[in-house]
Amino acid sequence: MNTEKNNEKSFETSDESIKTVETATDTAATDTTAATDKAKTYKSFFFSRRSAWLVVCTLTLGALVFNLLRMFVFRVKVTLTDYEWSSTEEFNAKNFQTLSADKNGDITLLQITDLHLYNGTCSFDRKTFKLIEQLVKDSEPDLIVVTGDAIMTLNNVKIMKKAAIFFDDLCAKYETKWCLVFGNHDAWGYGDKTALADVLSKSKYCMFQIGPTNLSSDGHTLTLGNYAINVVDSTGNYKCSLVMMDSNERGVTKEEGRYAPITPATIEWYEWFINGMTAANGGEVVPSLAFFHIPLAESKLMLADTEMGTEGFIEKVCSSDLNTGIYQKMVELGSTLAVFNGHDHQNSYQNYYDGGNVLLTNCVTCGYFAYGAKEYKGGRVIKLNVNQPELVFETYSIFAD
Repeated sequence: MNTEKNNEKSFETSDESIKTVETATDTAATDTTAATDKAKTYKSFFFSRRSAWLVVCTLTLGALVFNLLRMFVFRVKVTLTDYEWSSTEEFNAKNFQTLSADKNGDITLLQITDLHLYNGTCSFDRKTFKLIEQLVKDSEPDLIVVTGDAIMTLNNVKIMKKAAIFFDDLCAKYETKWCLVFGNHDAWGYGDKTALADVLSKSKYCMFQIGPTNLSSDGHTLTLGNYAINVVDSTGNYKCSLVMMDSNERGVTKEEGRYAPITPATIEWYEWFINGMTAANGGEVVPSLAFFHIPLAESKLMLADTEMGTEGFIEKVCSSDLNTGIYQKMVELGSTLAVFNGHDHQNSYQNYYDGGNVLLTNCVTCGYFAYGAKEYKGGRVIKLNVNQPELVFETYSIFAD
């Protein structure tokens, strides 16, 4: 009897074990099914490497197309009042702005160039603004002359507005004025020169003028911002002219190379202005200083006779390969005493070409978003005295601390 009971218990225990195994097997099967379903769910959101690259390339291409359309098709433009200049036009010196020297005949200019502002608020731009204010504080100028490439960004109209606000506030604080000529990068973004000129013309302290609107050459971007500021003594007599010219942007022919030259029409306008001022001054030539962004071919020729790294030549001179003759015209007319350029960020030379009497200079960049070593950040001071029988001027570079 006991044996039979023990056998029955053994069978019962075996049945329970079988049930336990079956339950565990069912649970494992359920977990496996759930894991498989979960894996399928996650797999539907899984991107292969090929898909990821396709998405990245699509977004990049879309951004590129958008920017190209904004830059070349849907650019921001402003309709300006056309000024169709002609060499036969009657000259009137009163049509140009004036800047007065003090009673001693002294006047100081501060040239800054190649700010290359990006967005007006990044750390590089803040350092640039800080340096500009320090240069203004140290030199106490009557006029700040920005010789091009104030900005270098796609959203250039917006950043030019920020730059104008900065300079207006600076001028109000230090009782000075400012002006600008275009460089090869200013109109590189969404807005063309008409839009930038519109911003500058609305600035309270800016002496920029749009100038003639018909000085461009075929195939080139719009040539704009050719104007002059006449310096007068305490009695209102004309003593010096500051001639601002647009040196244009990229070259469009093999002869021009990478950069376009000053247009022949601009040279005609320059000659018309110089001769007009001579006539307005009773036949006596009025001395002048010329400001534009890209250096002349003659500056490159000066470097050919100088060892790199000396006399302010720290890098090669990047001028147009086509010489349209502005330097020869300056020599011929005998008015312009010096030319002030930017463009080559580290050069600070000031020298005469081939024994001539036109001083050719370059100003280092003050922009920290621009290329160039930190020791070559700064500006150029130009001091004039108009009370002497002949105009007296001196110029020298100043560098960041």
